[in-house]
Amino acid sequence: MVSYAILLHHPLLAISWNTGVETQSSSPDIAIPSVSPPFFPISPRGAFVDDHNQMVIQLEMTRSLHRSSERKEENAAFRASSRTIVVAYLRQLYFTIQDFSVTISLLRTRYRRKMPPKFLTTPISEDLLSIIFEYVFSASSAKFEVETTPQNLPAISILKLSHVNRQFRHTSLSNPHLWTYIAGEVRYPTMGLVNACIERSRSVPLTVNLYVYINPFYGPSCDTLLEAARPHAHRWRTVHFRFVHIRTGPECPRAFAGVLRGLDDLWDISTPALEHLALYDDPATLLKDELDFIESWNTPALRSLVTEFCFPSKLPPESFQAITSLEMKSSLPCADFCDLLTLLRASKMPYLTDLILHFDHHENVRQPGILSPAPNVQPDFPLPSVQRLHIMNYSKVNWDIHSDGSERPYFLALSFPNVRELSITLVAEALDYGRPRSFVYLHESLDRIFKTTIDPSEDRRFPLLSRLHINICSYGFETDVLAGGLASFELRKHLLPSLEELYINSNMPLDISTYCIAKCDQPALKRIEVDMPGLGLGSASESSVDDASFHTAPELWTWLRTLASSLIAQGVWHEFEELVLTERVYGAESDGSGVKIVERVFPRDMLVQVFKKPFDKEPQSG
Repeated sequence: MVSYAILLHHPLLAISWNTGVETQSSSPDIAIPSVSPPFFPISPRGAFVDDHNQMVIQLEMTRSLHRSSERKEENAAFRASSRTIVVAYLRQLYFTIQDFSVTISLLRTRYRRKMPPKFLTTPISEDLLSIIFEYVFSASSAKFEVETTPQNLPAISILKLSHVNRQFRHTSLSNPHLWTYIAGEVRYPTMGLVNACIERSRSVPLTVNLYVYINPFYGPSCDTLLEAARPHAHRWRTVHFRFVHIRTGPECPRAFAGVLRGLDDLWDISTPALEHLALYDDPATLLKDELDFIESWNTPALRSLVTEFCFPSKLPPESFQAITSLEMKSSLPCADFCDLLTLLRASKMPYLTDLILHFDHHENVRQPGILSPAPNVQPDFPLPSVQRLHIMNYSKVNWDIHSDGSERPYFLALSFPNVRELSITLVAEALDYGRPRSFVYLHESLDRIFKTTIDPSEDRRFPLLSRLHINICSYGFETDVLAGGLASFELRKHLLPSLEELYINSNMPLDISTYCIAKCDQPALKRIEVDMPGLGLGSASESSVDDASFHTAPELWTWLRTLASSLIAQGVWHEFEELVLTERVYGAESDGSGVKIVERVFPRDMLVQVFKKPFDKEPQSG
């Protein structure tokens, strides 16, 4: 039998043992170090099992190492020490195994006592489990798409679920729809996961996320994800392009993983099943020829187009023909919006029904040479196919106050004769040169959408609009601080003759001007809903209709009462049905945290009684 000393002394068999357990030797002169299990098997007798030939080779090498007579005594001491170490390890290993067996037995007993029998005997059905997995996948995909720098890959969530147990793995692998999101992290394509998703998705349509890296020294490039996904271009249902501008210098981010390739592989791609195309760029930079490859694409089934600071004007004209939904984010004035107006004027999107426009007034696009002249489009150019319109206006306080109105001709050049639903989101900062600002002035933001005129005949761009949503999102402070401010604007309802429903949602109390109400006929409104903080509904009596304690928003109540008086004078007050007020009360809990939602409904007859009661305080402005 091979001695322990020989096996342990051989340099090819040296193993680092460490379990954090110290074992005392039976010999007082030898200190036994901490050891851990070796990586080769152990026989029932405790001897190390090895191949006979390997043992012979080891013996020969050991003999050659111990031929020197001068080291006989050291070798003898070493053999004794090694033998003691192995014996101590085997003893410790035996007791460790016994401890593990007892612990596992106790955990198994405790688990069975606490868990109900049905949980152990009734598994989740495959169909239900598949539905749950699809919900997780959809939520992960939606989160990934809205992230500025996407990192949480949708496939990772499914991959983790597949490692829970055998049933979870079988369910995840048998559903190809769970592996259809082909994406990698920026600068790190994770090709192992990408290839697994492509294989497991089988023949199901794919969603592909591609990065285009733009380096000022080396030019544009793509990572290896494109090489893996291109052979399956016939399955591409949705494609997201994200243009990443690479900085240089000491502060440059981490290096790339994998090989970068030029944009040649992006040319001449046939995508017959592509329905959704999204392009995202940085507002601080402008694309030059990095998007030229799009002119070689064949996208006959394209239905939805999303662009951020880069409009694919070179896309073949026939690719625009079937588009029904367009979402465009740009800074005005800019060339991209002029390109869009040119396409619309040429009727290149005859089936466009949903239009979403984001006007982001970014400081970097207001540099000399980037501004574009006013569009050469006839006023009130009609878009009869559009039925739903959403406008999001990002504005800065200082720019709005000193606005020169150069962007107004862009949007005012369009009219929407068949739009019945309009949603306006005003995103404004509550900061003035970095200082807190409790009063947000939004008049300029709405002037970009509605003409500043008293005569309704001068603005007939929304003749059939019946539902208007206004969302005010101020930023710069916490929500409870914003609740103590005020957002001021003027709503020109006289330009919307068919308006019936008005919805206003704001994270600041409202101050709506009454200037136009007294001078112009108002539309016959039927329903008004207002959701904002600072209404005082939380302190109002739920049982008493006459309680005036909820009159803590005098600016809003002044506007409502003036509007009601105008409707009564016009003889259309009888068409009004109800007013719904919803208040978000911050700090509702005893410790000052939490949000309480309070809703009150005021029918038309109740409003007449409310308007007769005096306000708790005078309005700050009208």
